[in-house]
Amino acid sequence: MYLLSIEPVKDLLYKPLEEAYPVPGSFSADVIVVLGGGAYGSGVLKEDSVKRLLTAYLLQRKTGLPMILSGGASISSMPEAEAMKALLTELKADTRRVYTETESRDTEENALYVKEMCDRLGYKKILLVTSAYHMKRAVRDFQKQGLEVIPYPTDFKRETRYNLYSLLPKMTVLADSYKALREYLALISDVLR
Repeated sequence: MYLLSIEPVKDLLYKPLEEAYPVPGSFSADVIVVLGGGAYGSGVLKEDSVKRLLTAYLLQRKTGLPMILSGGASISSMPEAEAMKALLTELKADTRRVYTETESRDTEENALYVKEMCDRLGYKKILLVTSAYHMKRAVRDFQKQGLEVIPYPTDFKRETRYNLYSLLPKMTVLADSYKALREYLALISDVLR
């Protein structure tokens, strides 16, 4: 527990996940696809979702691309995609070309249902926005559906600069280590299927 609660160990866990795809300097895509990163039972977005959405919002302002928000209601009564769209509305974002996919419960279903939407809307090349640690699995699932994927990672968890306090255990670091271990288990599970 101590090791999983200190920053250097947490960063070692994230390194292979977060270095898989660099942030692209330039790209050409048909649509921005944002994957939900969780919501509380109240419908309030968790921090991973907010960071992903903020990145996509800034990309949309810069590029003018349409956006697909993907995420169903795994715990809360409001689907994540609808909660994300509501936040964009509060930010006074132009939501006329923001589409919501609200049926998915996991990354594999995100890919399946987003592919159906892309087929309907005529999009072939997606700019995929998700947390850097989640990108390996997300890219694989979306490519399996036959979409051309440009990964745009965000929500990086690694600190990489340490001091004496970095060796003190922290609950937030333990929570981040849990996310990395969960991602490795999901990757292994997908390979074993």
